[in-house]
Amino acid sequence: MQRSHHPTGEGEVAGDPGGTATSRRAPAERAGSIRDEIDLLEHHHPGTRGRLLGLMPGELTRQLFDGTRGDWVTLEVSGWLCELAVQLLGEEAACAHWVRGTAEHLERPVLRAFAAGVRSLFRGRPGRLVDLVPMAWSHIYRDVCDIRTEHPCAGEASLILDDIAPAVRSRPAFLLNWRSRFEAVAQLVEAGARVEWRDATAGHRHVEVRFVFDPDGEEPQPG
Repeated sequence: MQRSHHPTGEGEVAGDPGGTATSRRAPAERAGSIRDEIDLLEHHHPGTRGRLLGLMPGELTRQLFDGTRGDWVTLEVSGWLCELAVQLLGEEAACAHWVRGTAEHLERPVLRAFAAGVRSLFRGRPGRLVDLVPMAWSHIYRDVCDIRTEHPCAGEASLILDDIAPAVRSRPAFLLNWRSRFEAVAQLVEAGARVEWRDATAGHRHVEVRFVFDPDGEEPQPG
């Protein structure tokens, strides 16, 4: 089982530059990831940025913008953003935006060649591409959950999310955001792939995200 740990900014969140939060390691997300999400919302839904920031508590806005893109900020910031996106756009439109936004992010010039190379490298083995998700996850989130991959059979791969932080579990919109982003990852892996979201425990403490591919298109994996 893998928990995300980071040498940069370890133990610090915005508003705690001295690192006094080291002992409690508050779950956090990179400020840059959240800023990018706000920019995408504004791009596809002009005027949304001003409305979002006008509704967001000032303390959270300062966390997000007073530091650098690489700073860790509390999950409360992203949680508010997810809820406000659903409030302003509606659940269906918000989910569609998150799917599209994730796909567009992966097609940016800085990542386009990487994404194409990954698809080529894992052609015939789409389930193995899912193994890269925990590594990417660790660059965005800190101590939000334990994440690992499993390969139950040909044509399937699962992400297991254990011990999900209460700040995520308490906000349904946060979980909708995750689910939408995983659907975008599935489409990156293979056109027509689908995602099955399974809550193994009450309260979303443990979630299995199952990626289902065309089993005829996946090469047998070594035993």
